Amino acid sequence: MKKNTITKIFTAALFTAIVWTVFTGCMDPIFKNIKQEVKLENPTMLGEVYSFARIGEDQIYFANGRIYHKNKNHEGHGGWIEFSKPEGHVLTIASDSDDWLYAVCVYYGKNDSDGEMKVTGIKLFACDTTASPTVWKELTNVTLSAGKTCALMGTNSVTKSNRKAFINTGAEGYTLSNGTAKKYAEAAGKKSCASLNGTPKFYTGDAACSNNDDTVVYYSNGSTVKMEGATTGDLTTNIRSTIHGIAVLNDSVFVTSAAGAALVDINTGKEKEFSNLQATLSTLYEGRACIVCDPKKNHEQSIIYAGITVKGTGSNSALFTHEGLWSYYPSRGKWNIE
Repeated sequence: MKKNTITKIFTAALFTAIVWTVFTGCMDPIFKNIKQEVKLENPTMLGEVYSFARIGEDQIYFANGRIYHKNKNHEGHGGWIEFSKPEGHVLTIASDSDDWLYAVCVYYGKNDSDGEMKVTGIKLFACDTTASPTVWKELTNVTLSAGKTCALMGTNSVTKSNRKAFINTGAEGYTLSNGTAKKYAEAAGKKSCASLNGTPKFYTGDAACSNNDDTVVYYSNGSTVKMEGATTGDLTTNIRSTIHGIAVLNDSVFVTSAAGAALVDINTGKEKEFSNLQATLSTLYEGRACIVCDPKKNHEQSIIYAGITVKGTGSNSALFTHEGLWSYYPSRGKWNIE
């Protein structure tokens, strides 16, 4: 009897230990995510953010239907200033070395059979940001069609003289300079571009970005980050999902994709932890455009912005109230909504 009792106690203790090990093993990531959660800031920049543009030496612009800008060194929530915009919903923007800003605007009509608003028109505009007052003009020699995929792209180089803008209409390519558009065959059929030693390079993937001195371009090919220039080959493969945005830092490459956002070591190509990034901008969300304010700095010392949207219809975990512009500020040390 005594032996059976001891056996039962031992078995029960062993079972409890196994269950507890499995339970705590499963709960570790959950507790970790809870620990990394932060109280959200009051969101002021909601809506889908598909592109950023550098203007002058210190201004960062982005579009979410409207256009906003902010000094790249302004570290802290808010501080965005609304800029003038052309008629329509501003979808994407790009800039050139003369501080002209270009915008693709879409126009919506009545609902289609699925209850969604139909795109009835799409136009390209240009504006001299140094003028006062600012005036937007339509570039009528560039024909855009709601039935074709167009891509407004900019090299977005930190070096102002290397900033160039282009558009792929789905049929032709154009270079955009000083408020004018001229045909440029190399841009036709492309989705992204970046500066390599001052020369624009074009890619069919959604994202491309140079390092601080434009000696290496990091560009997307599906879920792979590839390199061209002083360093070539694949930085990393199968990083989350289809890549939509790339921003290069001194020690890392920040990536937004169809499965959230990730930070990749620039030397090893391995994904690494970054504050509360994995807990906030998780695979429940879709990352769009992103930008680093100072690529000379390491990731923990640089201001970073990213556009985040909710996949599909959302869920109890992925909320539309989290959709919009997100930021990382070194002084705060955490990701939070703008």
